[in-house]
Amino acid sequence: ISALSNESSFFRTSFVFPSFADSVLSVGALNNYDGTATDYSSKGPNYDLSLKPEVSAVGNLYWYNGNTKTTDFIRGTSFSAPLVSGFAACIFQNDTSFF
Repeated sequence: ISALSNESSFFRTSFVFPSFADSVLSVGALNNYDGTATDYSSKGPNYDLSLKPEVSAVGNLYWYNGNTKTTDFIRGTSFSAPLVSGFAACIFQNDTSFF
C-alpha cells in the first residue's frame, strides 16, 4: 500500500515510486466535506493506462496543537494511506482467508 502523491496541482498524472507499480495498491485522498477527490491528490490513468488510485480515504485533517492551543489544517495522501493500511490489517487479522 502506498500513498499516491500530492502532485496533482503541478502535473495531473504525476505519480511517485512505488505507487505506479502494477502490484502496489495506491491510495488517493478525499475531501472530508463532500467525498470528492482532493485537488492535490494525483489521478490516473497511469503510464500503462491502468487506473490509479485504486482506493481513496480522507486526506484533509484538523489537528489540535496542545502547545499553542490552536487548530491547524493539514492535508496529504500521507494521511489517507495509513487509514487504508489500518483497515486492511483489521480485515486480515479478522479473516486470513480474505487474502
